[in-house]
Amino acid sequence: MLKNALRGCYFVLFLLTPLIFYPKTSELFEFNKIILLYVSTIVLVTLWIILSIQNGKIIFKRTAIDFALLVFLGSQVLSTLFSIDPRTSLLGYYSRFNGGLFSSVCYALLYWVFVSVMEKRDVIHSIKILIISTTVASIWGTLEHFGVSPSCYLITGTVGVDCWVQDVQLRVFATFGQPNWMAAWVVALIPLTWVAFFLRDVFYTKFFVMATLFSTLFTAALLFTKSRSGVLGLLAAGTIFSGMLVVFFLKRVQKGSIKKMTKGVAIPIALLGTVFLIGSPWTPSFFEMTNKDTITQQELVAQATGPALESGGTESGDIRKIVWQGAFNVWRQFPLYGSGVETFALSYYNGRPLAHNQTSEWNFLYNKAHNEYLNYLATTGLVGFISYIILIGTIVVILFPFELISKRGTQQDYSTIRLKTACLSAFVSLLVTNFFGFSVVPTSLLFYMLPAFAIAFQTSKLDHQIHTTKIDMAKKAGIGFVILTGAFLLMQCASYWFADYLFARASAEREANNYANAVDLMNTVVELQPTEALFHAELGSIYADLAKASLEDKETSVLFTDKAVARLDTATTLSPKNVRIIKSVGNSYSDLGDIDPQYLLKMIELTFLLQNLAPTDPSVHYQRSLGYAKIGELQNAIREGEIAVGMKPDYKIARRLLGFLYKENNEIDKAITELEYILTNISPNDVSIQKELETLKKK
Repeated sequence: MLKNALRGCYFVLFLLTPLIFYPKTSELFEFNKIILLYVSTIVLVTLWIILSIQNGKIIFKRTAIDFALLVFLGSQVLSTLFSIDPRTSLLGYYSRFNGGLFSSVCYALLYWVFVSVMEKRDVIHSIKILIISTTVASIWGTLEHFGVSPSCYLITGTVGVDCWVQDVQLRVFATFGQPNWMAAWVVALIPLTWVAFFLRDVFYTKFFVMATLFSTLFTAALLFTKSRSGVLGLLAAGTIFSGMLVVFFLKRVQKGSIKKMTKGVAIPIALLGTVFLIGSPWTPSFFEMTNKDTITQQELVAQATGPALESGGTESGDIRKIVWQGAFNVWRQFPLYGSGVETFALSYYNGRPLAHNQTSEWNFLYNKAHNEYLNYLATTGLVGFISYIILIGTIVVILFPFELISKRGTQQDYSTIRLKTACLSAFVSLLVTNFFGFSVVPTSLLFYMLPAFAIAFQTSKLDHQIHTTKIDMAKKAGIGFVILTGAFLLMQCASYWFADYLFARASAEREANNYANAVDLMNTVVELQPTEALFHAELGSIYADLAKASLEDKETSVLFTDKAVARLDTATTLSPKNVRIIKSVGNSYSDLGDIDPQYLLKMIELTFLLQNLAPTDPSVHYQRSLGYAKIGELQNAIREGEIAVGMKPDYKIARRLLGFLYKENNEIDKAITELEYILTNISPNDVSIQKELETLKKK
């Protein structure tokens, strides 16, 4: 019974991971998937331990990956111990979550439980369930491409795509939250469609047709994401799978083998036909080629070069190169253990190249290196990076079908070869997509489950006999303790999720100017999660707004101000290296400066801390310039403004502030120069700047 429950939990995990999302949390997709991961791991490990207690010994199967996995986990623990932000290292960066120490432990436990309890038939069922869930996601994404979003129907009750800020028709993401995330998952599942229905007999026509249909559907969904890394991953997976399949057939020197092998051409033909009809990030679709009157050559070239920023701007490949250089810079500062697991969003500011200021995403938060390997190098140092490479190498060895080179083989060997070949192809696709991006919950789950599938597939029912011994009082006590521990951990997960749910509600109430409700909700949030700096910063910001709104009632304004300062100070104490938090706190102190100038001094003080953490960020100097201007230190304000525009010449608001400061300092010519620069190089049609310039020239 317990073993059936274990199976059921895995099947639910595989079914829901790519599909689950919830629109009323602060992050719709990854947050709910990570909660599902935590809950599933707690339940599965609890059942596993209870089953071991009933069995009278630990049910554990040793595998070739164990040592590498333990070394990798050890490196993550060390990096967390030396982290610049331990909470982030434990739980992941807030809004990304995956990759924290807790998630890595969960994936490892899921691997160990699976190989210890599951068998061949369970692997087959697992793959089929993964294909079912991916089919739903692929149809979901295809509908989005044609302007019908099931997500919008669930969120707003309408079937259009207007509920998304992103152009989901241009680049679909279905239930994954981002096109590249969806592409990475779909690409990894395509090779599994090539084998999931071949395990019985590779030449059964009905299985062959099913595999062709599923892989074609998944490929179409992949192309609708317009993910270049996804297409490259598919090419890598297809090359490995087809190459090994050719070797497999040639090695089976049987009558009709070559003839049967030619039937396999149907799948690549179907996939190439799909690419021809839909187009790829480098090639136009059949419709675009046959409608040249409506599609301009410029648009075709733009599509062929792949998506940059959907709204226009610096090409994504150029930005990646800059971010990768920043990752190297971070690693040089923390060479051994890195800046801390999943702390890239914090440490990147310190290694951020000055060239980033010249991109359209200069002021965006980069919480990942957009290269999984550089991300590990920067955040976990050489120790973590090398252990991760060793883990990858070990998995590749486990997945490699060495049965291909054996002189003799059984029918079971043939099934194992096919399964391993598919899993290896899928795993390599993950390595490719991770090179240009980063792992998320669904792809990380596959990273650990693919080797688990290959190992468990070679386990028969006879190999997995679990005997239940007599349950005495000691065992009952142990089972009771395990159940209570599991229940406690589940309650912690519920508290974590509920705090985020209330946080999202509070943000909505604040946007609607319902500050009383927002304060009540945020106070509950910080009670549930008292060590999350983001929540304290948000509550402090709300109190600052209330303090400004209560200026006519001095006593009330002072009360709110004191509460704001307390929360803001707590936020910076909890996360003193978090640039995003400190910037938010600085903005709140700037607002409080309208009540009492002493808080402007605190804001300016924070900018010096920010300068140490983010030495190439021009917004720090702009904020300091603004602070100095408010307290009347004109020369200091001008100096900081000049530094800001020196770091980023097209920094419009900084140049406009600098022009105002020059005017106040009676340096009219310099003020005119700043405004003319804006009109000539940044915003030629800015009417307000034109009027200011005309006024200055009359003086």
